[in-house]
Amino acid sequence: MKTILLTTEYPPIVGGIGTYVHSLSKELAKTAGMEVEVIAPGMPGDMEFDKSHGPKVSRSGWDHMRFIKMAPLFWTSFRFALKRRDTVFFAMSWMYAGAICWMLHKVFKVPYVVFAYGTEISKWKDRPLPHWLMSRVFLSAQRVFAISNFTASILSNAVEGEMEIELVYGGADTNRFFPAGEGEVVANSPLILTVSRLTKRKGVDTVLRALPLVLKTVPSARYKVIGNGPELQGLQKLAGELGVQDKVDWVLELTDEHLRKEYIAADVMVLANRHEDRKRDFEGLGLVFLEAQACGTPVVAGATGGTADALVDGETGILVDPHSPEEIASAIISILEDPEKRKQMGEKGASWVASERTWKKVAEKVAQSIRGLS
Repeated sequence: MKTILLTTEYPPIVGGIGTYVHSLSKELAKTAGMEVEVIAPGMPGDMEFDKSHGPKVSRSGWDHMRFIKMAPLFWTSFRFALKRRDTVFFAMSWMYAGAICWMLHKVFKVPYVVFAYGTEISKWKDRPLPHWLMSRVFLSAQRVFAISNFTASILSNAVEGEMEIELVYGGADTNRFFPAGEGEVVANSPLILTVSRLTKRKGVDTVLRALPLVLKTVPSARYKVIGNGPELQGLQKLAGELGVQDKVDWVLELTDEHLRKEYIAADVMVLANRHEDRKRDFEGLGLVFLEAQACGTPVVAGATGGTADALVDGETGILVDPHSPEEIASAIISILEDPEKRKQMGEKGASWVASERTWKKVAEKVAQSIRGLS
């Protein structure tokens, strides 16, 4: 089967949706034996990335302006639809990609599927024109996939009409992310880790506020934050105000090759993700939780959005109130102070991800669902 994945987010852009699209496209080709091609916007560094990372990518020209980017994407997709009528199109989000696939379906009757993550739905559901277009995209699709139960509920409430939503959780690449082997270096001091783009909803500020409480019980603990973003300077200032600046290490950039080493060195991976009501912004799932658990590292996650589907609460990690430094600190301390609990959680997490949350599992489910559409 031939498949075209249409997306506005794709590496070398860093982000959850881009990672999802790239990982799924590779696994569809590898596991399901599909002929896969990605249509994505061009950007600096894309030629180098595309040469060394499969699958085949057609870049549609570089334009970061919101609605103008739709024109080159549409033209590239239009040419593919003219030449390849036996192809299933994947709209990797409803906006832009979904709108294009809906138009191609109306003109050429090409089948398409659409993916839902969360924020892109809640953000537009109360605006009449975007909501109308969003509804058309989802209701006309041959398949609708959501990455978490929370996302599915948001979508069901936003779009009225007959629509069957299939859950296809994100995954971790267990060839890249796996537990520490014998002799691999781990941290000397108790290490708390966050891997995230530094935006408000990621809750790094609340983890910083929890850190003094952790240090009262575990004074040798350190906190490493890997990521960059608009909140960086404010977070660094907050660390100074809290008197923990000497306990926090900031790593602004890290190659994928070194990320596993950071996960296995950590005793716990924390992301106090929260729901930003004003922006209707939330964590649809949280791939970093899956990556950390795949490496045998317990996680502490904010109990909002779709994170409940990214761990087994109480067994592979702990869900906490993302607004409570006290609850976050208590969860972290319970893991740092109990080596046996930490070990059991890590082992269960790695086993759970390997059996339930791999990209291979995602690709197999998607492939089975779309069989016979073209």
